[in-house]
Order: sequence, then C-alpha cells, then structure tokens
Amino acid sequence: MTIEDDHLGKPEDYRNLKDYNETKKWFGKKLEKPHRTFTLTENGIERTFNAFPQGTIWIGGR
Repeated sequence: MTIEDDHLGKPEDYRNLKDYNETKKWFGKKLEKPHRTFTLTENGIERTFNAFPQGTIWIGGR
C-alpha cells in the first residue's frame, strides 16, 4: 500500500473539519508504523510516497 505525502490535503478539501481531523489522525498513526519512503520525479514534478507492507505472500517451493 502506498500513500503520497500530500494525501491529507487541506481542511477545505473535506466536507467538514471532523472528517479532516479523523483523516489527519489516521495518517499520523499510519506514518508511525514501519514503512519505506521514496521519491519519484516525472516531468519535473517530484512526488514522495510512503510504502507500507500489507502482508506476506507465498511464491512456491518448500
């Protein structure tokens, strides 16, 4: 799962302040968990992402 640094947005992007505060709290708690941060540059625009592990998959073999 990846979440951009600008995921939260601005308070005026939300229906009400309560929704903004709930999302801000969720985002803050998510960033406290182990994750990797990487930056991509496309057409001169830099975007920073936070990648969170979602589980483990079995590829095969013993």
